[in-house]
Amino acid sequence: MIRIYWTYFSAERRQKRKVEHETGLALLYYALQKDYEFSDIPAIAVTAEGKPYLAETDNLYFNITHCKDLAACAIGQVPIGIDAEGIRPFGEALQKKVLGTEEQRELEKLPEDKKKIQFLRYWTLKESYVKAKGCGLRIPPCQITFGLSESREPVCVDLAYTCRQEMPDEGHVLSVIWKGGEQKTVSMPVDARELQFQDG
Repeated sequence: MIRIYWTYFSAERRQKRKVEHETGLALLYYALQKDYEFSDIPAIAVTAEGKPYLAETDNLYFNITHCKDLAACAIGQVPIGIDAEGIRPFGEALQKKVLGTEEQRELEKLPEDKKKIQFLRYWTLKESYVKAKGCGLRIPPCQITFGLSESREPVCVDLAYTCRQEMPDEGHVLSVIWKGGEQKTVSMPVDARELQFQDG
């Protein structure tokens, strides 16, 4: 099973990075204690490529994302990546850098009012993919392509990975990708008042 936890936060601009980081970790700790029966907070280590992992277990994977005023954490028993973005305008130069040729064609077919969401659907999938692989952005985003439709979940060109996508609200797009085939996914909003923040 893939579990997705997400919550909202607010922070002054000068404290935003600190608050979003702490909120992501608080979501992870909340999930581990609530659904995975961890009594103590586990140590987090980092691979040579910079991907965080739970140092005390080899069969549980996590990934964290945060943007604007939303933080999310995905947990499963396979390598996993998650990304969320607030819906906003984007430039043509970024579109050409991120999208493959077919993806650009599909985007151009859409009316203007739908292009922002569609672009961010692609973008969050690509970010989630490289996070699941743990390779950072060494793979050019335009080389990681996805098929999107309104009637089914996204499909990655790398068929070893499975995708899920949702909009927690009208202002955000959230994507999750994991290694392997279909799994049940559960998406759980969490009241930030239930989170326990660690000192420091």
